[in-house]
Amino acid sequence: MYHVVHMTFGNYIRQTRSNSEKDKKYSLRQTAQRIGVEPAYLSKIERDEVAPPSEADYLQLAQDLNIDADVLLAMAGKVSKDLQILLDNAPNYLPS
Repeated sequence: MYHVVHMTFGNYIRQTRSNSEKDKKYSLRQTAQRIGVEPAYLSKIERDEVAPPSEADYLQLAQDLNIDADVLLAMAGKVSKDLQILLDNAPNYLPS
């Protein structure tokens, strides 16, 4: 039997950072400092106590942790600004 584990946005960030933490530069405090957020805020993100961060913050996080930004977007349930602009400007093909 296979067990599917649902990984939340925060769990994914924490696991990725923790796997990299062998290098001390990936401590919670160091990572938070590099992406420009408070360590307490990053900790809350990792524990899923707050909603996923703004697009600018998670793009910084993706870059810092060497994660595909599109994966983070999907996990956060968000759409990039570029795609949102395209969707907003697309003709409406649904029948009225």
